[in-house]
Amino acid sequence: MRSLSGTLLLPLVIGCGLSVNVKDDPEDSGDIDTVEESDTDTDTDTDTDTDSDIDMDALAVDSVSPPYGALSGGQDVLISGGPFADGASVLFGDVEASVTLVTANEIVATVPAQTAEGTYPVSVIVGSEGGTMEAGYTYFANADGMGGALGWSSWTELTGGYWTGTYSAGYMAFLFIQPLDIHTWQLTVPKLDTCVREGDYSYGDIFILDLGVDEVTLVPQVGSSFSVPYNATTLFYELNPVMEQNFVEGGWYDLDPIVGGTLDGMDGAEDFFRNTNPPEVIEPAISGTSPPTVTEEQVFRWTSGTNDWLVISMAMFDASSKKVEEQINCVVTDDGEFQIPAGMFDGWTSNRRIDVYVTSVREGGGTLPHNFSESRIAGEYRLIGAGFSL
Repeated sequence: MRSLSGTLLLPLVIGCGLSVNVKDDPEDSGDIDTVEESDTDTDTDTDTDTDSDIDMDALAVDSVSPPYGALSGGQDVLISGGPFADGASVLFGDVEASVTLVTANEIVATVPAQTAEGTYPVSVIVGSEGGTMEAGYTYFANADGMGGALGWSSWTELTGGYWTGTYSAGYMAFLFIQPLDIHTWQLTVPKLDTCVREGDYSYGDIFILDLGVDEVTLVPQVGSSFSVPYNATTLFYELNPVMEQNFVEGGWYDLDPIVGGTLDGMDGAEDFFRNTNPPEVIEPAISGTSPPTVTEEQVFRWTSGTNDWLVISMAMFDASSKKVEEQINCVVTDDGEFQIPAGMFDGWTSNRRIDVYVTSVREGGGTLPHNFSESRIAGEYRLIGAGFSL
């Protein structure tokens, strides 16, 4: 029986054609306008300018919590500072809010609607005294039905009794993005039930929403919460490797509230993502005791019905089995069968080592509270088998 070395050529993200661009925060004028009020009229209305009839340095506006929300408004916020008094007026930009509670140091107000995204000053005026927090509140467009977080929670292991070594490992890598109607499979192929050669496809630009925090906290369905640090090199919140105790097979993970940064005070997100279970591959028999024969137009069969999609990859090694000569990546619906299309390999040759990656995927669907976008982080379980080309 031929055996295969446990040394693998495993990319972090198979076939990922992702180009990311950083937008520092929603105030970035390249993406979302920053609104500044500069009213210089001389009327007696209540506004945020520096008219001589109102001393805008007399009151402190220290914080607005939460400091973000949808353009439609309607959210209650807590404004801290002071000294405040009954009769206080609150403005978001130049739009007056409804005030429901006033104490010496706190005001509860209902955020008014705006017509344009961006960061607005928040002002409090009591009689002839006032105060302003210039970057007080950020409005986001309603992103219902769009993606607001992308990434992967992945576990990989060898399958089959023909490996001379063992391997299993996990990683998590995800980021927050400016809303976009995208799923992670679109980073690998342009449409479902298709294949591409490695390196031949790229999705294009995706703009990151930089939270400005060094870590976020995840709460698994089973076990203790843990932090995921920000990697300034990859631009992802990333754990690589993931410890086995932090990977809950088939389990959900919630996102804890954000502390600090652009979305300071953002409520947590339930069902931020979920892991899946290992695929049950029937053909080719990669989980057997010996490596199977694999054809150029291989038919894959598996037990279906529990995943959102599967990723199937085939990597053909050169004659010395030391490097991958060609690789194709396919993303397929979970219907139990898929055949590799003809002509995907440029130089298919018999008796070559073929590594086979079969990955089951379940996508998260939790709602992100700052703009009602969806978390579209993919929970992956990847089996690596191998065979020899026919």
